[in-house]
Amino acid sequence: MPRKLHFVIPLLLLGVGGCDSHRSPIEITEKRSLSEKEQKVALGATSKERFSMVRQMMGMPGEEDHSGHDHAEGEHDHDRAENAPLAYKLPEGWIKKPASQFRTLNFSFGKDGEGECYVSRVGGGLEANLNRWRGQMGLEAVSPEVIKKLPKRLLFGMEATYIELDGAFKGVGSAEAKADYRMAGLVLSMPDVSFFVKMTGPKTLLIENKKNFTQFCESLKLVKGGQNE
Repeated sequence: MPRKLHFVIPLLLLGVGGCDSHRSPIEITEKRSLSEKEQKVALGATSKERFSMVRQMMGMPGEEDHSGHDHAEGEHDHDRAENAPLAYKLPEGWIKKPASQFRTLNFSFGKDGEGECYVSRVGGGLEANLNRWRGQMGLEAVSPEVIKKLPKRLLFGMEATYIELDGAFKGVGSAEAKADYRMAGLVLSMPDVSFFVKMTGPKTLLIENKKNFTQFCESLKLVKGGQNE
């Protein structure tokens, strides 16, 4: 009997720790510049270094500071990163829409709301997600070597892959493809979870909103300690 209690109690503690409720996104206006140390780690950072930066932004203990808790490496970190509330600055002309299962943040823009931009947290690696997007634009899949050469931008202060695709867009559930569309997006891949910001719409409309997209991505942040900074 003592041996069974030794294993049951930690499982109960983990179950209680995973019951944090989701918080609504918070709109912010202030900006924070990356320190020299953060800039050095951000570009070309390994998965381990990325998680370390996520810990710092969210007020989480470092790898050596487990605060007396015994848990598998990255277990609680993944839960916090996956469920952490997001703060952002809403671009002018963008309209906030209700979130959904796969859209943590959801916006529309354009005269008839034909432009869309949303933030999602999903599983799957960089290659799988990018080639899925290419398929939605009627484009063939590309190799890992091609993906590695794609441009990089910062998302949450970490290196993310940027794409810009033109073609006939066919979204999930769409009966017909929409010609002369553009897709722009950022993908930040970490173990077990990927963050991405995806914008789609008529090509001319996306060209007009390219600056808004960049500013929105730069404003996104994981809310430290569950509260806005």
